[in-house]
Amino acid sequence: MLFDLAGRSYVNIGTVIMSSAALFLLAGMALYTRLYRIRGRLEDRLFFAMLVTDIIAAFADGMNNMLESSPVSRAGDLIIAGDTLFTLAFECFAFLFVLYADARAYQDPAHTRKRLPLYAVPFVLEIPVILGNLPGRYLFTVDEANRYHFGEYYPVIFLATAVYGLIGVMLLARIDARLILTMLLMIIVRLFGGRMARGISSTPFVYAVGLVYIQILRMNRGFYDEEESV
Repeated sequence: MLFDLAGRSYVNIGTVIMSSAALFLLAGMALYTRLYRIRGRLEDRLFFAMLVTDIIAAFADGMNNMLESSPVSRAGDLIIAGDTLFTLAFECFAFLFVLYADARAYQDPAHTRKRLPLYAVPFVLEIPVILGNLPGRYLFTVDEANRYHFGEYYPVIFLATAVYGLIGVMLLARIDARLILTMLLMIIVRLFGGRMARGISSTPFVYAVGLVYIQILRMNRGFYDEEESV
């Protein structure tokens, strides 16, 4: 059965737990940030887009691990399609994060829209590489037992996010240099966690925690702005 995790590896079960936790956090964030979306600022729309993108990534990642090693008909094809969706969402989130950081750093929607085509280049270049895996299977594949395997060129998917990470650091420095430390700590935790529990995917959860930190910063800024206006 699809939702019966008996017989799944600790990797599958761990990833399902992490994805479920991410969905819980993201659903709460989507609900409790509704007022920000009502005011309609560019940064608010981008924040919501990041929420939706991470929800897609978490759902796809969780479903993939429920399907792995299962007897469900065409499970292998579903896993490939799901991981393609996950990978596209993974790349898109990094792109949206840079747009959001630009909007926060410069507080000028025109500036962000002007930079958008340049920021989009790494993501756009990755799209055909990711979609090309559907027939090529060079990034990831699934064997006859519906077990997932990394392909020879899987690390290629990290090129765009590495570029966005560097751009993000420069933009965060304009907003609040302390955010850089937070970002680096999250990356370290993700990498260290990946080594300690090899194979368990926690990226959507780490992204969700990052969004929580972003929201806390926005709330703090709003609080101090109100204090100054009194």
